[in-house]
Amino acid sequence: MKRKTAYKGWERPYPLLRSEATCTTLSGLSCILLSISGISLMALLPALSCSPHPFDTIPEWDESPPPVVERHSIAIDTKGTDETSISTLDVLIFSNDSLKKFETYQRFNKIDNKGVIIASTSGEKMLFACANSKIAPEKWMKVCTADGLEEFHLELEKEMRNEPMLSGACKLHAGQDHSTTIELERLTCEIVLQSLSCDFTGKPYEGERLMNAKAYLINVNTQSPVFGKTDSAPTGMINVGTLNPDDLSRFSEPDLVMQKLPVPIGIERIQTGIRLVCCPNTGKEEGPGSPFTRLVIEGDIQGETYYWAATVNRGRNGHGIERADRYIYDVLIKRKGSRDPDSPASIEDINLLYEDTAWEEKNPYSVSF
Repeated sequence: MKRKTAYKGWERPYPLLRSEATCTTLSGLSCILLSISGISLMALLPALSCSPHPFDTIPEWDESPPPVVERHSIAIDTKGTDETSISTLDVLIFSNDSLKKFETYQRFNKIDNKGVIIASTSGEKMLFACANSKIAPEKWMKVCTADGLEEFHLELEKEMRNEPMLSGACKLHAGQDHSTTIELERLTCEIVLQSLSCDFTGKPYEGERLMNAKAYLINVNTQSPVFGKTDSAPTGMINVGTLNPDDLSRFSEPDLVMQKLPVPIGIERIQTGIRLVCCPNTGKEEGPGSPFTRLVIEGDIQGETYYWAATVNRGRNGHGIERADRYIYDVLIKRKGSRDPDSPASIEDINLLYEDTAWEEKNPYSVSF
């Protein structure tokens, strides 16, 4: 027999939870404890509290015994976040079956403790988490199935150096698993100009220094899927072929893709501290719509502007810029460069020492060009 009953707030026996700030622990639902390791986080929910959300219609259901309530500890490994903080954490849970239906969403703010709690029914689940998202909660809440997450992308122009966007996913069996781990990883890549020097010995301009020097990225991919594969050609581009001031003006932090050197560059090696950020670019072939990303050093010699460009991770079996990788360069400029910033420098122009390492600092190796 069916009956209709009016419920207030969240007092109902199905877990379509889409609260932005808090979420009730419901009778018949599994409570999942997300504990964060390696970084200070807090978003413990007030016990059994939620702002009322009246329903437009009165729901119908068949009375049945509720599932068993369980608590699950989920450790979050925040990879490569040594200089970052987490200001928000979006968590979504879907059923792990052919339908992949949405079950629970929660955004946690001002995280500075070691755990968050979110409700779920028992059974096989898929859990997705995203930290420091610039995506509005209203957009997350419109997702009906896990496949709908494919539409969400990081936009590089909105990225913040000290609060980078991180994401990860894992499976769990609510009601059986007592603990599991989800890894949150950066969506972007980092290109580091570790050191820079000039040696013009034997040239007509011997003793000259590089003036007004700057380092920047061109052919920059600005979009990366929050969940799913990032191995693809660029989908959004800035600084195509050259440094574009209009493109920089779109950034919350323009120094993510361009930084100036404060002193002239001479024979003494300068530790620059320059760290530039972009989205993955792993297209197999370079073309008009999918150019390879390059690190460009620009500077003046005897009043003329020159460019020295290095295509990032494409030589010696390199296959482009991958998510959460770091590409480190030590550069020695040996002669005047090109007049075209999109023309890769030759070994006669510069010496490069290059390292490709995961952002969380695996053992690096060096390649000399």
